[in-house]
Amino acid sequence: MVVDDPYYRINENGISLHLRGEGRIGRFYAGLTEAGLNVFGPISENIAVADWGLAIESCFGNHIPGRVLAEQGEDIDDPGAYYQLTHYVASFRPYDADARLIGEHIYEDSASRHIEKMDPADVITPERSRELLTPLLGAQPWVL
Repeated sequence: MVVDDPYYRINENGISLHLRGEGRIGRFYAGLTEAGLNVFGPISENIAVADWGLAIESCFGNHIPGRVLAEQGEDIDDPGAYYQLTHYVASFRPYDADARLIGEHIYEDSASRHIEKMDPADVITPERSRELLTPLLGAQPWVL
């Protein structure tokens, strides 16, 4: 489903990453999981489908541990709490003629970043996400 040498460009929070190859991209996403940064998704989005791939504009939400935001230099009052980051993101996913993913190109509108402390009752941690989604998606480790 992916070309032999995929290429990702990720531009977020003033940082631009260029990742080439399944190994490096896999390590990047594994690092997000290890840091507890894998609860995220679109709040709303518009998707355009073309012969070359997909173009997506999203209002995106992330549940982020306060300690991670503090490490990133964000001014937060409680490193032990969870915060919701909302921001607008445009992404492009080009595909080859065999419908294999060539890469992802992600661009954040940094001026749209909004960080709000969450009520603990509203937090979905990676563990809670796994608990809720496993019955729906099955137990495949690559899904969760």
